[in-house]
Amino acid sequence: MRSLPLLFLALLAGCASGFSAQVTRFHEAAPQPGATVAVVPPPGLPDDALEFRAHAAAVERQLAALGFRPAPGETAELLAEVAVTSRSWEGFRRSPVTIGIGGGFGTGGRNSGVGIGGSVAVPVGGRDVRQLETELRVVLRGRGGPPRWEGRASGLVQGSTASVNPDLLARALFADYPGPSGRTVRWRPD
Repeated sequence: MRSLPLLFLALLAGCASGFSAQVTRFHEAAPQPGATVAVVPPPGLPDDALEFRAHAAAVERQLAALGFRPAPGETAELLAEVAVTSRSWEGFRRSPVTIGIGGGFGTGGRNSGVGIGGSVAVPVGGRDVRQLETELRVVLRGRGGPPRWEGRASGLVQGSTASVNPDLLARALFADYPGPSGRTVRWRPD
């Protein structure tokens, strides 16, 4: 029975090994850890969608790990507005196998020469694969104030049953908080 959690962690680590995210953040006066924060959807969006709840919980865990303290929305010093968008499509994946055809021709005498050469590489095969991109956006703001920190992390996965892990996206977004402002960086799990 004890091996079941270890098996789950090994599977999770195997799934995460190829994951990377594009992360962009903007801030001038980023809130400091220690403040109370409530994780909420942006105005006008529902908070009962399964995808929102999974990502909101992941954001709350990352904020707590940074030192922010969870609080109810009515009393929190900060609001963390969380929005999630996903899109999927079928994409063609080329085979890594190619067939190459090459040749050359040369002629020349003692002090002169002419040469002609060339090659052609033709891909062999390929297949359609489902691709899923999920973007997590978070805006930290004081009550009724302008944004003080905002960021987005976008992860792409492939496969017929692919899904982007909410915890990995939240980790990517808050890595090295507050992070470089105005630059897009690639993040990979340790």
